[in-house]
Amino acid sequence: MTTSLDPIRSANLSDQVYESVRNALVEGKYEPGQRLTIAGLANELGVSGTPVREAIFRLVTERALEMKAATEIRVPEMTPNQFREIQRIGILLQGEAAEVAAQIISSEQLRSLEGIQEQLLVTVAEEDLTRATSLNRQFHFEIMVAADMPMILATVEATYAMKGPVLKLYLQETHMQEKFEQVHHEAILEGLRTGDGMKARQAMESDVGSCDDVINWILKRQQATEAA
Repeated sequence: MTTSLDPIRSANLSDQVYESVRNALVEGKYEPGQRLTIAGLANELGVSGTPVREAIFRLVTERALEMKAATEIRVPEMTPNQFREIQRIGILLQGEAAEVAAQIISSEQLRSLEGIQEQLLVTVAEEDLTRATSLNRQFHFEIMVAADMPMILATVEATYAMKGPVLKLYLQETHMQEKFEQVHHEAILEGLRTGDGMKARQAMESDVGSCDDVINWILKRQQATEAA
């Protein structure tokens, strides 16, 4: 299974391979349990095995990939408890970022977020899963940028690499239009417009915390695998 990764062409190869593979994980281009090989990734990216190996080790350290042996690299399966913990991290960190952003966001940043939300509404209506998930992620990331909290952003980005594969699979197997709760985004935007940090925080916490359906789906998938 290929993922159409862009070939790596310039210096600092390890960092570029890392970013490329991590972005593929965030976007759900790999499935939970899928096996990856250093040789396969090196061939797809047009680099030697060394920078791929270095990038893989970084992603294993961040728990975005798992390595049970030198030649066995896999996208981790997500358990309900793991997903719940990841969402808890998101609730705490993204809620904080939204509250801070409400106090310092620029008019240009706010207009950008409003534009993203308008595009998201269109893509959800059109059932464009790939575009909708990308815009939803962009909406959340730009709020952390507006809050000027790069360490929070980096931490949350790492959690997206962990949950990206299972979340993409979940959205593919369920009714997409029901999974993007727009009322929360609108409330976040209202809090940002009015400088109401608590409103922005609470709406963000509700948005990120709306994950019971995903957890139940993961549990059923886990039970089906164990019964097979």
